[in-house]
Amino acid sequence: MTVVLGKYGDGFCKAFFEKLREYREGLKYGEFLERNFVGGESVPRLIDGKHPEKENYFLNPDELKKTLKKDREVIVVYRGKSGVNWKPANIVVNLLALGAYLKKPFYGLGVEKLFLFEPNEPFEKQDKSEYITKKTKDVIYGEPCTVDELRGLMKLYFDRVVTICSHDSRGKEGWIVKKCRKGERWKPITCWEELPGEEQKNLETLADWTDFLYNVDASDILESYIQDVVDRFPGTYVITPDGVPVLKKERVVDGEKCKDGGYMDKERNLASEGQGELTYNTVFDLDLSGASVLIPDDLIMSGRTMGNTVDRVIENGAEHVRCVCFHGQFHYLPELGTDSLAMLQGKRTKSKYGLNKVRVHASNSVDNPAFHPPLDILPRGVEICHKILK
Repeated sequence: MTVVLGKYGDGFCKAFFEKLREYREGLKYGEFLERNFVGGESVPRLIDGKHPEKENYFLNPDELKKTLKKDREVIVVYRGKSGVNWKPANIVVNLLALGAYLKKPFYGLGVEKLFLFEPNEPFEKQDKSEYITKKTKDVIYGEPCTVDELRGLMKLYFDRVVTICSHDSRGKEGWIVKKCRKGERWKPITCWEELPGEEQKNLETLADWTDFLYNVDASDILESYIQDVVDRFPGTYVITPDGVPVLKKERVVDGEKCKDGGYMDKERNLASEGQGELTYNTVFDLDLSGASVLIPDDLIMSGRTMGNTVDRVIENGAEHVRCVCFHGQFHYLPELGTDSLAMLQGKRTKSKYGLNKVRVHASNSVDNPAFHPPLDILPRGVEICHKILK
């Protein structure tokens, strides 16, 4: 028997369990609760599945613990919450605590196989330890502790982890392996397998997570969303906000239905605590009067990059603006007293009929209020988990 452990109160976890039952038999569902203390600490606690009418839901924690000790295979499903509730450090600590309790043989339950489905990795954007500025060529040191160090901690307890559209493996599905040219550790090459054989021999391995961390490429879900928008609103401009297109295809439709608006190019002048001054350049100089604009990105955190792009297209006359991303973390912004989702939704475009609200859509990789059903990543996640978590 395999036990799926979901986060209490998150319907996504139960939906994952019900969908996985289409692929596997003998599944049972339990939950864990994150108990928060006044001082800010939190610890996970195993609880029942809270569904007395279904026999495959545990009805008390003791039964759950006995089953875990006996069957020894667990799939943990975990999503963070957006906005003021997005606390990546708590996510990492709670998962490590839960993993230790489930995996340790002495004071824990001694689970033999422990898997994790985590659609959005905390700290995933901290994927560089250093980099060089484009203009001055000065070496800028990034984070002293990158996401790879955190992955090493997770590997102490979890046998395999599945995530979706990881920041350091965009556009590529499979086990995450990062390489670079010798002497260029700040410049990882994502699709290094496509290089000629001789060039591959001279590459240096930055991190190899084969058989541990699997990245699901769900870019086609975003492309389908964009396809639908440009079909409904012919002439839509698609503008990527961060220098690197998030789509595999240069154009998502043929003909004139979609216009390539280029992209905003961002460069951080300082790396002090990740809040350095930002310089925004642009490769597009368009008259967007009355136009529809779609701005896709892989994730929205503080919303500053997306917000600056929105401001620019509004200045250029855009009448309808849509923002879309995979991972909608939507960080809380103390200086505004709200989160980045509300900040973006608070922007307005002008038309002859009045003011238009900026629309913001995201997938359900993070528990967020901007989830748009066509961006549902759960079916793809379940399918891949069934194949990988064996």
